Amino acid sequence: MNISSSHSESQDCATCCVLLFLRLPELGKVKTRLAHGIGQVHALEVYRCFIQDELATLDGLGAHSLVCFTPEDGGEKLASWLGADRAYLAQQGGDLGARMDAAFRDAFARGFDRVLLLGSDIPDVPGQVLARGLSFLESFDACLAPSLDGGYYCIGFSKAGYCPAVFRGMAWSTPQVCTLTQDILAHKKRSVYMLDPWQDVDTQEDLAALCTRIGPDDASQTRSYLQGAGLWDDLRGKHMRSCP
Repeated sequence: MNISSSHSESQDCATCCVLLFLRLPELGKVKTRLAHGIGQVHALEVYRCFIQDELATLDGLGAHSLVCFTPEDGGEKLASWLGADRAYLAQQGGDLGARMDAAFRDAFARGFDRVLLLGSDIPDVPGQVLARGLSFLESFDACLAPSLDGGYYCIGFSKAGYCPAVFRGMAWSTPQVCTLTQDILAHKKRSVYMLDPWQDVDTQEDLAALCTRIGPDDASQTRSYLQGAGLWDDLRGKHMRSCP
């Protein structure tokens, strides 16, 4: 279900929160598929840039943000890098679904009424898309943002409409995740606002596509690193040559 983006975005963000799900950036432990194309060192630095770019977008929303990290002992390293003034939460639970469920429950327990959960591999996500998601959670139970690989890059719930069933028994990292999530929400009779589809970055091909779509003011940390490392023009060229 979708509605025109002309819906006025709520200015009251006091009870809104965005959960940024990420892994502590460590060599060889992040963006492993991307590393096959550009190497582990570049993949690590690019991922660090993704996180910085997304946090800059979240900082502009006016909502609270909570950095949800794994592994559990990574909090001190993250705080020394991103700043002790941010709020941090160690991910808890066995699989991804259990960790997302725990993070939502923690946010609602803190008093937030509208909560988004965002992945950390979409550095050019527009802030207005996230703001629209938070706004529509005033009148919808949930919002969902499809990624082009069949998953989703963002999911959100109002406190009253929370539906933990979407996190149980899901075959994560498969092309059916978004569709199955929609099916569960429909079965549970939750109203859903669909946000704009976007492409997350998992592979060298995804990174090349990113280089061709971001504007001069988008994903500034990622752009700056790729240009400084001499990867920008090569990636753009590869993407252009691969297009029909």
